[in-house]
Amino acid sequence: MSVQEERISIPGPLGEAIVGQLRVNDPQSDKCILILHGHLGHKDYLFLKYLAEEYEGNSFRLDFRGNGESDGDWDRPRLFKDDYADLDAVTDHLRRERKYQIYAIVGHSRGGQVALLYAHHRPDLRIPLLVNASGRYFGSGLRDRYLMRSKTMAEEGGATDKIKVKHTGEVKAKRTPWEEIEANSNIDLSVIEHFPPDVNVLTMMGTRDHIVPPNEVQYFANLLAGRHTLQMVEGADHNYYAPTGEPSPHLPDLEPRHNFNPDVAKYIANWLSSESERKRFWKRSQWIGGTRRFKMDVEGTANFRDLGGWKNEGEQWVRKGWIFRSADLCGVTERGADVMRKLNIKVAYDLRSDPELKKSGWGELEGVQRCHNPVFKEEDYSPEKLAQRFANYHNGIEGFLKAYKTILQHGGHAFRTVLLHLRDCPDEGLVIHCKAGKDRTGVICALILKLAGVDDETVAREYELTTEGLKDEHDKIIASLPTSSDEDLNNPKKAALSSLMSSKYESMMVTLKMLQERFGGAERYVKEYCGMTDEDVKKIRENLLVGSEIDWVWRHQGRARRNSQESRL
Repeated sequence: MSVQEERISIPGPLGEAIVGQLRVNDPQSDKCILILHGHLGHKDYLFLKYLAEEYEGNSFRLDFRGNGESDGDWDRPRLFKDDYADLDAVTDHLRRERKYQIYAIVGHSRGGQVALLYAHHRPDLRIPLLVNASGRYFGSGLRDRYLMRSKTMAEEGGATDKIKVKHTGEVKAKRTPWEEIEANSNIDLSVIEHFPPDVNVLTMMGTRDHIVPPNEVQYFANLLAGRHTLQMVEGADHNYYAPTGEPSPHLPDLEPRHNFNPDVAKYIANWLSSESERKRFWKRSQWIGGTRRFKMDVEGTANFRDLGGWKNEGEQWVRKGWIFRSADLCGVTERGADVMRKLNIKVAYDLRSDPELKKSGWGELEGVQRCHNPVFKEEDYSPEKLAQRFANYHNGIEGFLKAYKTILQHGGHAFRTVLLHLRDCPDEGLVIHCKAGKDRTGVICALILKLAGVDDETVAREYELTTEGLKDEHDKIIASLPTSSDEDLNNPKKAALSSLMSSKYESMMVTLKMLQERFGGAERYVKEYCGMTDEDVKKIRENLLVGSEIDWVWRHQGRARRNSQESRL
């Protein structure tokens, strides 16, 4: 897949051009990260360009006005509100003209502070990932640093630095007015404590930072306990070089002026990756209040979990302990059945087809009514068969989109039975399953969460939990797929089969987009395909949602380091 690079000029708030570089590493993705430089910087300095190359997705790195290639008077005071205005113009363009979701903001030094504060300034953007590399916590430290250069800095009107202009190569004097220094020294980073619980922050700092005291990282760690990762870069300064002179005693063989920026870029790219976000979501969603989401003690099945505990966009919560989802139940032991009874599960809705039922059996669960409710009566839609059916599509996501569209088109009658339970039986627990609890189950569970008003991001991440729920089964199923001497794991078709066995966030995201565009959204779908009325939908929502916040704190066990994931490069 070829990488696309494009230089973009975006009109700024005063008509000045904001110039940036859009790099498209994943044309299928609608996500884009923003990469921000710091004071006296530009879009290609230090690790910024490396990061755009390393990151698996799409990125836009910009020059703020008055910097790099962007228009504007670079001697004009550059205040944080000006940076917000630039980012408003950029995000508006990327969202409106390019149809991108801003998925993360990465910033170096002042850019790191801007990343955090802009996310607080624009909560409507719902930016889940933020990276602060070498950004200070105490704004007053900026003023102190300049006053160390000259005690009469205020009277002098500011500071002057000589810098090399990247795109022309000339060395020019850059004036930093005292107005800028004073205003930017009064910022308040403590507001990040009020980030929503699904926002994750990475803080990076060199252990020999000569601009920002490295111990300031503890304040970020304390305020963001449970959703903060701290990465110290051993021996590195503010710009991720080893300072000229004696190397770090921890790195005795390190050459002076060693460049850590490529390593920093790789670490950030990995932290931003889909796999890392999947693991973070898995970690923070294991508990709903004081109960485990996955019911590992339901012996004889896999992927058994509670569908509740998610917050919707109206500040309500999906009830926990009512709706469960699972792989097939034909092997559930008596001990597993006893756990199900204790969970108050009265009905098991089996979405498998007749051939699947005949092949794998039914199984008896005393005290739990079995309701055979096939999405496809005669077609085997197990993950193995689905993978074989759609493996000719050149990538997994395209195959999933086709498969899930077919499930939606044919599943209305089966889904109606489940929805009637949600309407009429609020005191009787239920479990929904198919063969693996992945595809047919995944679609109906996504519909239920969307009816409850849960955002797409959470719905897709909940779907992806199946990766953990089936991790012990995945390799077995892949091994069972038909192969020939010329069709191994390196073969594109075999790779597509493996991809279709996955439960990727991206697959559900495109399905939700298709649900909205092709079917008019979840509510319209259940009315047109499941025969539900306005009153039915209203009653289902009343039964699904609770108004008080569920006690699902981050299970703090302390502050600072114990709640931060801390490591060193």
